[in-house]
Parts: sequence; structure tokens; C-alpha cells
Amino acid sequence: MMIYYMFHYSPSISLTYVGIAVFAVLTAFLIHRIHRLNAPAFMIKVPTLAILELVGFVLRYEVIKNPSTGTYTGMTVLLLISANLLSVTNYNCLVHIIKLAKIQSEKFYYQPDLLSKILSISTLGTSILQAAGSGMLSNASTRTAGFALVFLGLALQFLVFMAYFVILNYVQRNRMFDYVVYGQSHPKQNLIYLLYITTSALLIRNVYRIVQYGFNVNNEIVPVEWPFYIFDALMVAICFAVFGLIPLFFPTETKDVIEDSSGHTHEQANQQSRPNQLYSLNEPKRVHSYPRSQLHQYDPEQSNAYVPNQPYLYKPEENFSYSPAPPYSGKPDQRN
Repeated sequence: MMIYYMFHYSPSISLTYVGIAVFAVLTAFLIHRIHRLNAPAFMIKVPTLAILELVGFVLRYEVIKNPSTGTYTGMTVLLLISANLLSVTNYNCLVHIIKLAKIQSEKFYYQPDLLSKILSISTLGTSILQAAGSGMLSNASTRTAGFALVFLGLALQFLVFMAYFVILNYVQRNRMFDYVVYGQSHPKQNLIYLLYITTSALLIRNVYRIVQYGFNVNNEIVPVEWPFYIFDALMVAICFAVFGLIPLFFPTETKDVIEDSSGHTHEQANQQSRPNQLYSLNEPKRVHSYPRSQLHQYDPEQSNAYVPNQPYLYKPEENFSYSPAPPYSGKPDQRN
């Protein structure tokens, strides 16, 4: 009876096993990918959030086996917050794209640090509302108020998602934000396509949660379990899987120990898109992250540089000289 009061249906223990297995595999996959591809530092939070989602499903199993209000509250908070904070990583990816472009402008959407603060604070604020409301669900006297707080937090988060979609679309269409990663063709476009997938999945989950808690505010219930797994758990799993691919399209800064022709070793900070990829000092320098706005500029210090998948920088011929043509005299040119 108590478990029906919590879920409003009879939860399946078999589906809980599946959820635990899926998020355990995704956690191991993300830890491997983030480490293997030398992902940017902000992506370290992704496997951490996958662990929180995994713990949430473990608590769901515990609630089914031994129902208690404390365990149910912990499960609800973890399953809500881990997915909400995953959207912060989405915002960090967009901010990192803007940083790579190195655009100088006073407009706020060109300033990555300010944009990151606005999106992150908005998400954290909506997450606090949802966490506070979730903590009130286990008490019958505060249950209705708890549903209202969660509903409000989800509605505000929906507006943040819409604003993010607008900015993401603008960055995709604007060539000023293009950058280059060695070995990748159109990394910005490919990365933004992945961000569209993750943002759409989180938006579907957000709409499902709004509908669910909207029913609860009106004292109506969703008497079946499958919408939770289709519109919540599956959407979050898709996001985690896609985040395992995102580091492929970011240049990362690592220190490579390389050897020159004399046998001496040097430490050189390289920007690379693959780990353990060493370059000889005698090879032409490669530009791994280069804003499109600077492609027309010729840098004498990097006279042998080239930009993969982009037009080559113009290098004037050394020791080039020419003699101007003599004035036209009406006779054939007799010069050899």
C-alpha cells in the first residue's frame, strides 16, 4: 500500500535491473572516453552525474524492496538533479566553442564567461526549486506545495532551454565561431549537431516531467510506469551516450615529450584532437585550433603553417624578384 502511495503504480523490479545495468555501463564508458580523449576539464562532471543517476536507480530498487519515505526522497532528488545538472555541461560546450573563436565584442553572447554564468545560475536556480519540492513530497501535509515547486522549477527550466536553443542556432549559422581541429572535418558543425540531440532529449524529459507534476498538482495521477522509462530514463541515457562522443570535436591542450633529430627531448604544449599523437620538431607546424576570422592573416613566425580542411595561408615566395614590362613600342618583344 505504501509503495503505491509513492509511485501510484506497481514499479517493475526487472526494469529497475535494466536501468542499473544501462547506467553502470554508461558510467564506465564515460570514464574511459573522458580519460582516453583528454576531454576539456568541464566534462569531468559528466561521469559524476552518471554515477548519481546510477545511485538513483539503486535507491529505486531499494524502495521497491523496502519502502521508506527517506529512500524515496533520495531517489527522487537524485533522478531529478542529475539530469538537470547535465544541461549545465551542454551550456559549457557552447561556451567552449565561443572561447575557441576568440571573438572580441561587448555583446554578452560573445562573452563566454558571462554567458556561462547566466545559463548556469538559471539552471541551478531551477534545480534548487525542484530539489526543495521533491523533499516535500514524502510528507502528506506539504505534498501539494512540493508538486507546485517542482512544477515551477521545470517550467522555468523549459524557458532556459528555449533561450539556449536560440543561442545555439545563432552560433551554428555564424561562421565567426568556426574553429579547426586536426583530423576532423567541420568540428563545430558536428559538435553542434550532437548538442542538438542532447538538448532535444533533455527538453523531451522536461516536458514529460511538467506534464507529470501538472497532473499531480491537479490531484490526478499517471497510473503506468512505462512513460518514466521512455521519456525520462531513455532520454538521459541518450544524453550520456552522446557526451561520450563530444570530446572528439574539441582540441585539448596536453604536453607531449618529443625527440628532435639530435636525440634531445623537449616538452612542447600541443593542441591535439587525439591522445598519444606525437610530432617531430622537424615537421611543419600545424595549427589545431584557428579562428576563421584570422585565416587571411599571414604570420611570418608560422610561415610553414597550414590549416587542415581550410584554405592554406598565403606564403610569399622567398627571393622572388621581377622586372616590370617595358612601355609598349608597337614592335614585338625582343627579350629572351
